[in-house]
Amino acid sequence: MLALLALAAVPAQASGGGTTVTFQLPFHSVFTNRCNGDVANLSGTDTVTITTKPAAHGYTVNIRNAVPDLTGSRVLPEPPIPYTGADVEQNHQYVADPPYPSTVYDYHYTKLVPHSSGPTMYLVIFIKTVIAIDGTPGVPVFSGIYLTCAQPWNERDA
Repeated sequence: MLALLALAAVPAQASGGGTTVTFQLPFHSVFTNRCNGDVANLSGTDTVTITTKPAAHGYTVNIRNAVPDLTGSRVLPEPPIPYTGADVEQNHQYVADPPYPSTVYDYHYTKLVPHSSGPTMYLVIFIKTVIAIDGTPGVPVFSGIYLTCAQPWNERDA
């Protein structure tokens, strides 16, 4: 079972108009790696900062994601292997077009580095947020989260 908690933040005015909000999305769960079946117990906090700015077509939405405290261990197969996240903040830009509210989806991945010999893994997190008619972002929620052996293709091939 995936344990999640979303803590709301107070919106702040962004330079040039618009709104900036930062949310902390903690999680703790057991994940099965999609490519090799390894089972890992992981926890961390996805820090999501969303900035909206007015544009001719609606709002430009910039989303920054980071999971700097990701840790855990592979529990199956034996022996257990501890992991630490090697996180890099990722930034993505989207357009929130009318009609409003408008939903925006984003993703983030964190490389998991084993403390001993073991496979490298990637935790991939998908979030969605709703942009209101005035450009204010709603609280982002997890729309998917999984563990895999390969770096997500669109970042790897960029």
